Amino acid sequence: MRLRYIIAAILCGASLVLMSTLLYSSAMADSGPDFGPPSPCEEQ
Repeated sequence: MRLRYIIAAILCGASLVLMSTLLYSSAMADSGPDFGPPSPCEEQ
């Protein structure tokens, strides 16, 4: 039974997807019509 590894992999994948979705949506909201990659220098 590798249930522990399966649960850990599911949680890790879900957290990665959630973080990437949040970062992508916030970057899209900040950039507006410009779909370029967000630069971290502008936010600071």
